[in-house]
Amino acid sequence: MAKAKPVKPTKKHPIWEGIKFWLRTLVSNDACVEGKNKPWYWPVLIAILSAVIAIIPTMVQQFTVNAANFFESGYNLDYDNSLAAFQKDFAGVTSKIENNELTIDGDAWKALCVNPEGKGTDYWGYYYKVPVTVKTETPSTDSTSSASASVVVSKDTWYCGLAVYYTNEENAASFASSRLANVLYDPNYQLGHTEYTTYSTNLIVLAKDGAYLVKRVNSTSSSSSSQGSAIAIAWNHADFQGKSLQEITAAKDNETVLHAWAQMLNKGYNSTRITVGWTYTGIGFAIAIGSELVLGFILWLVTRGKRNPFRVNNIWDYQKVSYWASFSPAILGLFALIPAMSNFSMFLYPMAYIIRISWMSMRNLQPAPAEE
Repeated sequence: MAKAKPVKPTKKHPIWEGIKFWLRTLVSNDACVEGKNKPWYWPVLIAILSAVIAIIPTMVQQFTVNAANFFESGYNLDYDNSLAAFQKDFAGVTSKIENNELTIDGDAWKALCVNPEGKGTDYWGYYYKVPVTVKTETPSTDSTSSASASVVVSKDTWYCGLAVYYTNEENAASFASSRLANVLYDPNYQLGHTEYTTYSTNLIVLAKDGAYLVKRVNSTSSSSSSQGSAIAIAWNHADFQGKSLQEITAAKDNETVLHAWAQMLNKGYNSTRITVGWTYTGIGFAIAIGSELVLGFILWLVTRGKRNPFRVNNIWDYQKVSYWASFSPAILGLFALIPAMSNFSMFLYPMAYIIRISWMSMRNLQPAPAEE
């Protein structure tokens, strides 16, 4: 009688088995809990990879900022006409950018800066007047008429549509926030034009190291929510060196002045874009890593009950469980690449991650039922 040959067990390839286990952890919390028995380097690698994936939306959002949108999107009340007027009046003022610094002929600049009210101002500025007709309605004084009537009076006046300042001593944004103080968004008040003290005004500060621009919104409200948007640029772009401000902002054929200034903003914002991009990337990465560490610690805390069978595992075991559970929330965090969800680019991953860990703690790491 022939002897039965022993069946050799099928040899499992460790890499393929590891991939299958990792795929299970994407949808199975039980697999994540089993992951505490795996070698430490696999969950650590997954945690780092998850953090990198989680910050992709933030990196894309920050490194693709188009500063030209400051002009080209939204409402550009008065900037079109006021910049064209400023370009024309500023043409005779000598300016030059060298070694990343802007210099302007101070005497010529002061000659250009005429207060629309004919009064002296604390700081020399260029002001562009926007003509406007104001209509006021007053009750009629005619006593012979029994019906109520009113008289409409029209008055031709103006408001400041653009204020441009120059400083060769301070940073542009610092000058705007500190020296202009309360009139940062309202040069009308500085000019003594009290009819429009609550109407915010477009503002440009030209400084030695850069420029600061404010775009107001179409609103007569003085609340902070109506102040529009602001942007700061630097003169350190290679295309600026050795050129005058007039050359940089000169409109080419079939191009508007506003478009020329928008292109200048995009170039001047380049260094800021890189700095801000890496800053937000670092913050996002820190939030992702911090979430993984904190949620692992929370898993360890919620299993400390006397009737919880998982209390025998130490804190490092739950760090590994947390790391295994981090990858699928990171994938969900990529939904922040959708423009409608871009505002959640830094927080979508932690939110999805917290939901998964909370569900795991309630369903997969729950205490044993009490004995009756």
